[in-house]
Amino acid sequence: MKGKWNPSFKNEYPVASYAGYRTCNIKDEELANMLEQVRDRCEEVAQGDDAQMLGYTAEAVFQCVLMYTCLKTHRLADCTFSFAEMVEEEGNTFLYLLHCLAEIHRVTYDSRKDINGLKNASELIFEKYEGWEEGDERMLEFHLLEFTEVLEESCLSLLPHMICEYLYNLTKKYQSYNDFVRKAGPVAETSRLLLCEATAVVMKKCFQVLWITPDIEYLYKPKLLNLLRYTKPPMDVSAPVTVEVGVERDRKKQKMAEIEQKAKTPSDLEIVDRFITPFVSGARDPPRKSRFEVFSIRPFITDSRFENGNLFGLISVSDKYGLRANGGCHLFEADFPYVSLFNLEWCDPINIRHAEVVYLGNPSCHSVPFSSSMKIHMELYVTTESRDDCFQLCKRNKKMDLKSFWGEKSNSKCGRINVKGQDGRAMVHYILLKDAIDIALEVTFKADPNKKVYGSIFAFYGGEFSYDCHIETQDCYMALIFRSLLTVGPLSLKRSILAVPKNASLKIKAHLVDVDTNEVILSGCYEFLQGRSNGILPGFDWADCSLDLKVVWKY
Repeated sequence: MKGKWNPSFKNEYPVASYAGYRTCNIKDEELANMLEQVRDRCEEVAQGDDAQMLGYTAEAVFQCVLMYTCLKTHRLADCTFSFAEMVEEEGNTFLYLLHCLAEIHRVTYDSRKDINGLKNASELIFEKYEGWEEGDERMLEFHLLEFTEVLEESCLSLLPHMICEYLYNLTKKYQSYNDFVRKAGPVAETSRLLLCEATAVVMKKCFQVLWITPDIEYLYKPKLLNLLRYTKPPMDVSAPVTVEVGVERDRKKQKMAEIEQKAKTPSDLEIVDRFITPFVSGARDPPRKSRFEVFSIRPFITDSRFENGNLFGLISVSDKYGLRANGGCHLFEADFPYVSLFNLEWCDPINIRHAEVVYLGNPSCHSVPFSSSMKIHMELYVTTESRDDCFQLCKRNKKMDLKSFWGEKSNSKCGRINVKGQDGRAMVHYILLKDAIDIALEVTFKADPNKKVYGSIFAFYGGEFSYDCHIETQDCYMALIFRSLLTVGPLSLKRSILAVPKNASLKIKAHLVDVDTNEVILSGCYEFLQGRSNGILPGFDWADCSLDLKVVWKY
């Protein structure tokens, strides 16, 4: 990150560039007031034990806070400065990382001689204890092993925010391990010291790569700090200030026109579009109303011995033009934003049966728009119930060409993807919507609190919507919003957000059973027409129960 500012231009503010890709044109004088507040807070932090132990001065803390705030943002997204976000000691902030690193130093300080001896040993073995295979220690060990891969991908794709995310996740896994040690009592001292030392080494290396080390004030003098001379009276520091990524608007158009005139080939124009034009995240003009809704997957294991087991892995979609930039990025395709539709780690799987429909929950982003093409990444694995064997269900990137769909008269389309792996295959069921409305769904259960009730609640499209599929597979295109024991009050829904076609309605179907008597106490369907926001599904007259339904339409 290097400062570039020409004081001869009275109306121009400093421009900070980082990673060699984007520029932040700072033109809000209000930002200067916030920076003054941030500097005061950093001076307080510098007087504390954490900063003094690690050798950070007040100036170094201030500059590292600014640096980390920029670098943790995807280089294709807007960079937003918020006072609370910059100086919080919780969450993905520099001050939180500083506190965590100092905490590790306190653990290892008294055992420095022992640690140096262990590091020089010819062979080091982590001791095992009860629950070690699924414990916080093992999670921390695996995360440390991923550092080399993350560092390589971040450097090759020039995406420093990947290291920031890795660093923040590392501190969270260390804190979980540290909390476990405190609760569990004495654990193997060798393992603990080595893990603490390894965590500290990796954190320091990340600090060096990101250039947020104590000597930053000598290596880096950001001209961004010249903005402080614009300071006005105190402002509301809780209000976020957005720093627009890109050059000044009046100069941007002129610059782009000059570049496009020089570009002679389509490949030249593509490079101009990728590296010079600012990326617009989320907002479109006109806004996109297309939606890609994935409802369920069906796993098939080729091994005849498999009946029940555990499913984990990742399903995500990426689209250069349609998806929102705040979704995230994959190591294998860092330039493309993605939205996670299914993401479970091996230590937190879900139970499945062979060929049984598995319904997906809410995606990581509120909705998934799409354009003329889309790439879906699927990497799913299944273990046996005893976890003594693992099967690769599928591992593949599949590109979906949607140009023909945009040329069709139909506004929606049901589809499925069959992806094969070494030990099986997975069937993914989805619906494409050209024009949709996003909704948020709430369900409240009313009944006798002493009654034990189990049930399932589904949501699906009605009205003019036509399922272009076999009648026996229509259940695969429903959203399972709840399936469990019901408690009186608002229900915690598995799927609470959904997109509804503009020319269709939303239907809620429920089937509830009294656990003690095995009698059906509620079975019915309610239809939400466009604009209707409240409804009720009553139980049988003698059952004295109901489901209060509420839909928030987000046009």
